[in-house]
Amino acid sequence: MHNLNLTFFKEYKISEIQSSKSCKIDPTDNDKVYICHNNSISLISLSKQCATKIFDFPCEVIGFEYLSLNDELCIATEDGAVYVHKLSNGSQEEVTYCEDGIAAMQFSWDQETLVFVTKKGNVVVLNCAYDVANETNLLEDYFGEKQFINVGWGKEETQFQGSIGKKAILTKGQDLLETAQIDKENGSVQITWREDCEYFAVSFLNSQQVRMFKVFNKEGVLQFTSEKCSALQESIAWRPSGNWIAIPEIYRNKYAISLFEKNGLKHREIVLPFNFEDEFVTYLAWSNDSEILAIQTNQKGAHCLYLYTIGNYHWYLKQTLKFDSKIENISWSPRSSEKKTLYILLENGHILTYQWNYIINHSLGKNENDQGVVGVVDGKNLLLTGFRGTVVPPPMCNFTLNHDKEINFVRFINEENENSNKFIIIDVENDVYMYECQFTTGTVVKCLNSVTKINNFSFKIKEQTPLKLHHWIFKNMNEIYFTDGKLLFFGKFSSDNEIDIQKAYELKKSNLGALNVKNNELYAHYSNGEVTKIDSNFQEFSLLKVAQFNSKFEVTDVGENIVLLQPWQKLYLNEQFLESNVTSFAVVGKFLMFTTLETLKFVNLQTPQKLVVAERQLERGSKIVHVVWGTSKTILQLPRGNLETIHPRILSLNMIKKLLDNKSYRLAFDIMRKERINLNLLVDHNPNVFLESIDTFVNDIDNIQWINVFLTELQNIDVINDMYPYYHDESLEWQHFTSKNKVNFVCEKIIQNLQGRNDSKYCLPLITCFVKKGETDNALKLIWDLKLSEDEAPNRVAATSSDEAFKYLLYLVNVNDLYNIALGLYDFGLVLYVAKRSQKDPKEYVPFLEELDKLEENYRRYKIDCHIKRFEKALVNISKCGISKLDEALPLIEKHQLYNVALECYKTQEDCYKTVCSRYGDYLREKHKLAEASFMYQRAGDYQPAISSARNALEWKRCISLAYQNQTEEEYRKLLSSLLAALEGAGRFEEAVILAKNYISKSLAVDVMLRGKLYDEAIMECYHEKWLNRVETEIKPSLEEYMSTLMLNIQDEFDLFKKQKERLAKIRLEKANPTLDDDGKFIDDDMDLYSDTSSMNSSRYTASSGKTSKSSKNRRKHERKLFSLKEGSKFEDIALIDSLHKIVTKVHSTEQFKHIKTILMTATDLKLDDTARQLQNLYKNFTQSIKHSLNEIWTPEMIVSEEVTPVGGIINYDQIQKNQHYSLFKPHQRYKPELSDFDFELEIYK
Repeated sequence: MHNLNLTFFKEYKISEIQSSKSCKIDPTDNDKVYICHNNSISLISLSKQCATKIFDFPCEVIGFEYLSLNDELCIATEDGAVYVHKLSNGSQEEVTYCEDGIAAMQFSWDQETLVFVTKKGNVVVLNCAYDVANETNLLEDYFGEKQFINVGWGKEETQFQGSIGKKAILTKGQDLLETAQIDKENGSVQITWREDCEYFAVSFLNSQQVRMFKVFNKEGVLQFTSEKCSALQESIAWRPSGNWIAIPEIYRNKYAISLFEKNGLKHREIVLPFNFEDEFVTYLAWSNDSEILAIQTNQKGAHCLYLYTIGNYHWYLKQTLKFDSKIENISWSPRSSEKKTLYILLENGHILTYQWNYIINHSLGKNENDQGVVGVVDGKNLLLTGFRGTVVPPPMCNFTLNHDKEINFVRFINEENENSNKFIIIDVENDVYMYECQFTTGTVVKCLNSVTKINNFSFKIKEQTPLKLHHWIFKNMNEIYFTDGKLLFFGKFSSDNEIDIQKAYELKKSNLGALNVKNNELYAHYSNGEVTKIDSNFQEFSLLKVAQFNSKFEVTDVGENIVLLQPWQKLYLNEQFLESNVTSFAVVGKFLMFTTLETLKFVNLQTPQKLVVAERQLERGSKIVHVVWGTSKTILQLPRGNLETIHPRILSLNMIKKLLDNKSYRLAFDIMRKERINLNLLVDHNPNVFLESIDTFVNDIDNIQWINVFLTELQNIDVINDMYPYYHDESLEWQHFTSKNKVNFVCEKIIQNLQGRNDSKYCLPLITCFVKKGETDNALKLIWDLKLSEDEAPNRVAATSSDEAFKYLLYLVNVNDLYNIALGLYDFGLVLYVAKRSQKDPKEYVPFLEELDKLEENYRRYKIDCHIKRFEKALVNISKCGISKLDEALPLIEKHQLYNVALECYKTQEDCYKTVCSRYGDYLREKHKLAEASFMYQRAGDYQPAISSARNALEWKRCISLAYQNQTEEEYRKLLSSLLAALEGAGRFEEAVILAKNYISKSLAVDVMLRGKLYDEAIMECYHEKWLNRVETEIKPSLEEYMSTLMLNIQDEFDLFKKQKERLAKIRLEKANPTLDDDGKFIDDDMDLYSDTSSMNSSRYTASSGKTSKSSKNRRKHERKLFSLKEGSKFEDIALIDSLHKIVTKVHSTEQFKHIKTILMTATDLKLDDTARQLQNLYKNFTQSIKHSLNEIWTPEMIVSEEVTPVGGIINYDQIQKNQHYSLFKPHQRYKPELSDFDFELEIYK
């Protein structure tokens, strides 16, 4: 869908080189061009526009080449001499000589191989040292190495020919012409190379004077010969990409460029828009990227150049250049900085340079009247398609505008207040024609069906140089801008059909590459990368400068942002680099969308970071053609040329957002429905506004089915956060409700609104709301009420009948569920109504309903609830039957654990309540919830079980309270004794002391204190009761004995710590210095830890075996094996770390410190100084030893590294083995413990 857009034009006038016949471009220097002129070679300086003669030759120069590697020229002359001229020092050398003379010469693209064709028809291949590699005679009757094999399937005339038919085959060849019949045949030989330098082709006249071509490989060996064709001409050009060889061919009824495959068979053809008698082709040249075919022709009084491109297997004539002076030579620039740049050498000594890029010419409107019209130039035709209404793949279109001359440019109007479907065309004569597109009326979709010519305009003085005037801008119906590269012209359309130049502004630079307009201001982009703004007074201001010229740039509507795309596919926003490998872009509102090779990406221009906010996958190579204004309709063109329409989700959401802001719910809903966007967005867009606008929503939608679809799709999620995070620039706060209860809240509000309307047409949405809320019973009630009203007034016509409503409900709820729900409403009329419309057998449900009808109401409801498994309601109903049905209620309570419900139901029925409490107590006791069971037994009046449960739960206070009221003195004393023993057994000595002191005896309390090592409290109690003798006779001996035992335990633990630490150090030393076996190999005790077939790249060795443990017993057995302290075991170091970690955490615990300090304080009180000092020093030494040993025990390498070895990096297998071993440690034991800092020492013992 693209056209060729001229970006740069320059003209160099050098009078010294008139009638030059060829030129070569220096790829390393933008200023140098070499010219062959009158058998001499000259160097042209384009900047100075002067020629410097390098040397002359006595005979005609057949061809020459600039060899960039050695900075030299290779020249071949007609007499057979080949010279090399060193440009650096001016020396010249004859490198080879051909006795037969040279008719043609051509270097390969890589300049490694040189091909000559001698005047006697020999093809000579030379290498870069000018040594002959091969020589072959062109005139030999030999097809080549790849000659086709005839498998004997008969003659062509007898074979099936498809749609062309047998008649066409029989008449084949009648339109062929012999070359001898063509008087313009000059008999020359031409050579062309394929870009990969593997093959070359030679066009020549054979011995029968018929032109043909042969294909050779790079060694000069003949591969293929062309098929017999109509009259071929001498020009030949191999497409750089390699798929086609282009040669002009003359038929009796047409003139065409035939495209051959390398095997010499014709593939297709380009029919030229002229006859051979009027105009003939003199030269063909493909652009270096294979996208443009330049065809040079001669005709009477004019010389033309045609530029063709291909799309979807159709050849488009994109631009036509007509010259008054003869074209001597055309060459595509080999420079990487000059893509699609053509150098034209004219007979009058002028050198013209043209540089093109691709552009898509489309309408520029910003309203719904813009039909998204795209114009495609094809010679004298303009192909027009309006993409708002239709999508027509090229080369087809909605309408074809036929013009009497070739069209070069098309431009759409750029005025927002004008009809954006107006456009102008500029033809080969620089005449301007103004048109307006016409569309079908009275149809939903508008299709472009014609155009109306508004006017045509021309210049008073014709510009003779083709395309010198370019960068056309159709500003409005009265104004037009264009440039010649140096001056910016402002013209007006006059009433006498002329373009009046109002102003010629000299541009800031003379190399303008692109021109754009936005808000009545022009934006110019120069070849040096600078972007300027030109206001209405033609004052030019510099805006920014990037590294180099960009083939496409556009000014956005958001601020004054400028988007630029380089020919090397780098995308910039102002001076900020955004992305590389970008193939196309478009600005749509606040979004910049662009394509890479396989992805479509979006950037929000309103955010400061300018980050990609959304993307989607595309077919490889897709490019943006156009985005229809006001829609999300995006037209993409695929590499082969066909079109694809997509609706990017982010553009659709942006449209929906604007519609919802305006409360245009119907339009937004329609888009969401078509594009399958989650309808929860209607609420989540702005929940508070939606709730306030439910009345507007219902009125605007005004479609019952749409409302039902919306309600059905409602979910308790926030789709903006979960599905469309790029929808809002800022998050909104929810009020009154959250996404977790959205469905119920919205449905409730809609129910209130619809019920307030009192209109039966909203019956179905109400049913949907009830079902979404989980209130299907209310939906059934609504239908039943509707049915009853129909029975009361049978002649009244409602918008929705009860049967229609019920059928709709069946789509939402299973019919069996509806039957059960109807039963749960206890209305047998409704039950029968539902049952008759289900698949149930009346023999099943009628007897069941008759049996229920005989029962008492509450019991009947109980039976129904049990049938439909509503057990809580069943319990409520049977509880109303009183104690007579308690025996039936109790199994229900126990089976479904409805004890709490039963307590509420029977709280006014004392006997039933006590029974339930007793059963509840039994249940809680089975669940080992003894304290709660005690309360239930108490409520049931069962005090013995209550006391027993409290006693087993060690709720001794409650136990005493219950026993005091309900037990004898003897039972009470026994209970106290058992409670005291139980508390001591559970280690709860503080509580045992309270129990003994308050309820038994204070003397016994002292004994409990001594057993619990509460020596400080025992001393205080003895002093309080004046039992001083007990301090000396009982407490002091007990404390001395305990301190001795405590020091022995601490010393044993200290010795174990030191022993295990030393053993760990020894194991690590052995692992670091492994011993050798008898064979001189290292002995590694852990080698059998790893599988012989396991990958050493694993970074973990799990702490469990490879097999799944069948029971916890097996797991414990495995752990015992893993943490075995047996010397020499595989995992001894792991077991040692486990043991040392437990010792350290125990010794350095805060509880242990507090206990030691309490013992020291009590010993000091009893003057046991020596023993206390020994205890303090021992414990101090132990804790200090631990502190100093931490770094020795817990080394840094125990922390398993998670680093991944890079691809291609060196794998450290020793480290991998260590990591696998250390991963067996418990995670918290890989790190040294955090020690408590508690001051337990007494100053008097230091």
